[in-house]
Amino acid sequence: MSDERIPLLRNIKPKSYTMKQFAMLFIAWQLLSSHAGYAQPVIREFNVLMPDGVRLYTRAGLPEGEGPFPVVLLRTPYNINQHQYDLEYFTARGYAFVMQDVRGKYMSDGSFTPFINERADGLEMVDWIERQEWFGGELFLYGSSYQAYSSMVMADSERESIRGIFNNSGWIDNNQIIHFNGISHIMLNIPWLYMFDATREMRRPSMPFTAMLNHLPVADSMRELGVDGSLWDMGDGLFRLDQTFEYDKWQAPVFHLTGWMDFTHPGTLKIFEKLHALNVPQHLVVGPWQHDQVFTRGAKVGDYDAGEVAVFGRDSVLSLASGWFDRIRSGEPIMPEIRLFNMFGDKWVRLCPGKSILPRPESFHAYLGMGGALTDEPEMQGAGHSLHSDPMDPVPTIGGANVHFIHEFLGIRNHLPKAERADVLGFYSRPAPGEISFTGRPETILYVESDAPDFDLVVQLVKTDSLGQYVYNITENAFRLSYLLEYGQEKIRKSGNAGYEVRLDLGWTSFSLAEGERLGLLISGSNFPKLERNLHTPDENHAASTGEAATIRILTGGNTSSAFRFNSFTVLP
Repeated sequence: MSDERIPLLRNIKPKSYTMKQFAMLFIAWQLLSSHAGYAQPVIREFNVLMPDGVRLYTRAGLPEGEGPFPVVLLRTPYNINQHQYDLEYFTARGYAFVMQDVRGKYMSDGSFTPFINERADGLEMVDWIERQEWFGGELFLYGSSYQAYSSMVMADSERESIRGIFNNSGWIDNNQIIHFNGISHIMLNIPWLYMFDATREMRRPSMPFTAMLNHLPVADSMRELGVDGSLWDMGDGLFRLDQTFEYDKWQAPVFHLTGWMDFTHPGTLKIFEKLHALNVPQHLVVGPWQHDQVFTRGAKVGDYDAGEVAVFGRDSVLSLASGWFDRIRSGEPIMPEIRLFNMFGDKWVRLCPGKSILPRPESFHAYLGMGGALTDEPEMQGAGHSLHSDPMDPVPTIGGANVHFIHEFLGIRNHLPKAERADVLGFYSRPAPGEISFTGRPETILYVESDAPDFDLVVQLVKTDSLGQYVYNITENAFRLSYLLEYGQEKIRKSGNAGYEVRLDLGWTSFSLAEGERLGLLISGSNFPKLERNLHTPDENHAASTGEAATIRILTGGNTSSAFRFNSFTVLP
């Protein structure tokens, strides 16, 4: 597909496209991707030999013609047969498409341990492709989720043949995905490992996912389910599961596609920020979507439907990817481009090029005050707010950027039942005098203390109406005290005799308030079953079988005035 059909991928000058025009492009992409009349590709099958003798099943689709061809590589643990459509799409556009079952999966030999072998096996595949007579010297890496991870862990290899990457819902640093500042993301970790770890094909669950998550101790969860998973047995070692990746060696231009309600989007944005500082050519699109948008055409996430302006699906993803690769092959310069969907405003916003992800001076600063108010000034002598946290009666997960295979917890949902709980603190701004749009990076500065040896805090940014009929989630983060003290010293410092100051980044976001709506924070000691419960005992939490209630205090007033800041990005008109 020519670059002319993908205006997003051109060097867009300021004001060259209105937001309405951009929204219409999303619909047009669907119409530009019909597969009618595709020529059948030439299919070749291989068992590619790895240095240790393991053979990986590989299928290559070659376009019509003599070649050689530019090549797109996809490596997956989810069965290459899901991607025959992708193969036909790319070969119809002149690309050879090579797809491979990763080690230990489906038709490949060996045993599968998540993440561990993807860089080494992937680079062997690059070597193998470079030796093929039909390889034209240009290799492009493509995939979503784990497939994107498998691609990007090779990006610091300085291979000249790797010309570009399309990252759909991918990450490199597993710590951005598997835990929240030390709190295990069990609603992802346990079901995903159950389905895919230590098995050649996907293991079908024999019980509801929610039942899997209740077991204590958490360390025995996989064995209780009858799974001998080596990765899960690492326990807290999962938090240190990260490969030494050298971002300063990344050369290939990369297109990032993710969604606000996609649980992987913090990992995608971390890559974007790292490469932005290094001036690597990048485009970024963040929609309202859930995880793995390549298989989800709609724009409804939970109770929120973003409408036709955000409808996006497989053909849209493939259109963007092929257009991105065409753009790179054309040799024209690639300027930074950032498009974010504004939730509740139902519109797309564009950040300015250059250093656009550096926030302006904060546009909103408020203090946590008496009566659940976000106030302009700190209290002189604040009494603080006490929070009861009982791991045997945890605060329930209602919505959020959560896993797509437990749909009832996914997306933007009414958190009013949570906001009304006695063990949840709520703080709210004054009503908006008119529509207000926010695009930026919120954070909290919390002064906290507790009678427990360890505790968690969960902070959600929400919006609510003046009548108290709904409380909708926007973004969130959480932390475990013991983890920050050991691994996150840049986020925490001692404050007074018993307390701590904790800076909690709530990540990128873009949303709008309507007239009369209020911005709010919900603060609690748990978010279960999304996150592992803190049992508030001196024992190793992962191995503990029972828990105790704790009191957590959020301090306000004087030199310990807990606060909320919204650091705005510069949005182009």
